[in-house]
Amino acid sequence: MSATNLDDTRNSALNRAGRQFAGPLKVVDPFPINISMRRAALAVLFWAAAAVPVWAANPTMSDDFTRMMDWLSGEVATGLGFSSGSSFDSPNEMRPWRMQPDISLGVGHLPFDKSTFPEIQVQSLADKDPGKALPDKMLFPNLTLHMRLGLPRRMDLGIRVANM
Repeated sequence: MSATNLDDTRNSALNRAGRQFAGPLKVVDPFPINISMRRAALAVLFWAAAAVPVWAANPTMSDDFTRMMDWLSGEVATGLGFSSGSSFDSPNEMRPWRMQPDISLGVGHLPFDKSTFPEIQVQSLADKDPGKALPDKMLFPNLTLHMRLGLPRRMDLGIRVANM
């Protein structure tokens, strides 16, 4: 069957249904926007895609504060970990079933290594120089409670409670 016969057959079937055939099928543009609008939309899309690296390249204060707090947390944890073993009981022999309480009061000293302070990325924050605003050391109270119990055969049992 030729294309003309196909169109005639389609027309006669549509005429019987009471409708007219408008001719061959038309291709419909899914985006009925004129060409200048498409170009403008494409230009905005490319501009936005090019601007994303600019936004990503700008550092935020949040990143700087996160690095500063990580540094401060690391310095404090290192100092407390070093100082935690400084107040153990003196090694003396306990008599069996005797108890020895011990209270230790003191002041701990945590030095901060400012040479490892993070570099500040945001210029307005770097102008304030937060590394110099922080102290070189931190003092903290140190309270430690010990309880030792002498056991038979020259052994003992100890409990230690500290505020850090």
